[in-house]
Amino acid sequence: MGGNAYPAGNAGGGSVDIYDLMDDNFDHGPGLSGLNGSPPFIGGAEIGAGGYPGGGPGNITFAGSVSSASMGGTFKATQKDKYLPTKTTLSSTPLAHDLPTTDNYVDLDPHYTDIYGDPLARLTYDWTPNTYNGATFLVKKVKDIFTQMGAQNVTIGSTVAPGAAHNDWWGHHLRGGCRIGANQSTSVWNKWNQCWSPEPVFNIFGAGEITNTSGDNVPSGTHIAGPQSYRAAEGIKQYLALLTPGLLT
Repeated sequence: MGGNAYPAGNAGGGSVDIYDLMDDNFDHGPGLSGLNGSPPFIGGAEIGAGGYPGGGPGNITFAGSVSSASMGGTFKATQKDKYLPTKTTLSSTPLAHDLPTTDNYVDLDPHYTDIYGDPLARLTYDWTPNTYNGATFLVKKVKDIFTQMGAQNVTIGSTVAPGAAHNDWWGHHLRGGCRIGANQSTSVWNKWNQCWSPEPVFNIFGAGEITNTSGDNVPSGTHIAGPQSYRAAEGIKQYLALLTPGLLT
């Protein structure tokens, strides 16, 4: 739980990731019957425990209107010993990854167009039961870990039943539905990030969070968008040099 003087993440404080419960390393027992009476779910989660010191200059911030609580002796009293290990508040929100199912899809919007008159992309998406069921099981494991660490007053929030809450915004880290692979029956993009499009549409290249379903200990997320862009650019150069448009090998 040691702190440091360097910014961590978005400078909001340090954190750690618990890789033991990740989807690639987590055994739920046989089949999908669930383990020890837990709800059935697939995979695990890259569980982050936040609240550690380490945000550098962002450790002390002022927000809202000026008041006696945000300045002077009263404010200084709230900052005293704030980042001692015994005073640090830890929090974690574990959840299993959202599966890329046919319930979630992108189509052309029948009502809205861009400035050129072309239809806009419309996203239909909601949380799947896998997310909720995984959270119900994993949060108990996090409580056990925090307790063994010596944390005091460890509590679990209310369980949310599958379908009780809905996603009403565009989750910009959706991934897993457009994977890269060597077979067009199990992937969307080839090794050049070229879409396995049917003839005659061969000029679709993409890059981004298209490697796997949930972030884990392999490259994923926005971190790989840059290298994939270079790979796609190499593919585009080869594609433009072809005498007959087609899939790259």
